[in-house]
Amino acid sequence: MSRFTTQSTLVLLLAFTSIIASAEDLTNQAFGFRVKIPDTFHKIATAPSEPDTLYKSVDRVPNQSDPPTAIQIQRLRGTISPHQRLKLDEMPKIAGLSTTLEEITWSALRLDVTRQVMPLPDQTRYVAYGIQFPLSDEAVQLHVGGPIAKDEEVRVLFKEVVASFRNTKPLAGGASAPVGRLLTKEERISRLLSGIARMAITLVVLASIVIAILRSRRKKFAPKI
Repeated sequence: MSRFTTQSTLVLLLAFTSIIASAEDLTNQAFGFRVKIPDTFHKIATAPSEPDTLYKSVDRVPNQSDPPTAIQIQRLRGTISPHQRLKLDEMPKIAGLSTTLEEITWSALRLDVTRQVMPLPDQTRYVAYGIQFPLSDEAVQLHVGGPIAKDEEVRVLFKEVVASFRNTKPLAGGASAPVGRLLTKEERISRLLSGIARMAITLVVLASIVIAILRSRRKKFAPKI
């Protein structure tokens, strides 16, 4: 937790210990999208250290050995071409992180999906599916992740959330030209990797907060000898 400021940790703690109002269907007029978030998920506040995260939610209280399933949406600070394909051999090789690519149909477009598996500090493995949507003013990316033991459930959830994702403005490459700067392929890949890293960091921080709270309570209520 040394990487986080006290303010960042406090934001997460306040969001977490309120446990947490059920998420509703999410609409973002500024970026031009709406998406259905299952009501079993609960929104958590984003820390000041992650200004690109637009939305984040988890399905339950995290614990050290069984991390929650999470949904995260981030801005990409640029537009993307819906016809630019990602290639597996262009993805950076990072120790402990395995990546595969597939395609999915969304709004009559074929978009790339990343499946990434990473270890958490407690040696559990976490799987996250990611996709980047070519919105007209600025692209956004969606990650849905969960414990590797629930890989198929996470995959189904990811597809359901993607299917519910709708643009409320014309897409990039449509009748209207993109407004923002077109991202290079390297920038797109970098943002995908930073997105999954941000998700992992959030899970570790939330689990650490839970552990600290439980230890404090045990100490407070421990029988005095």
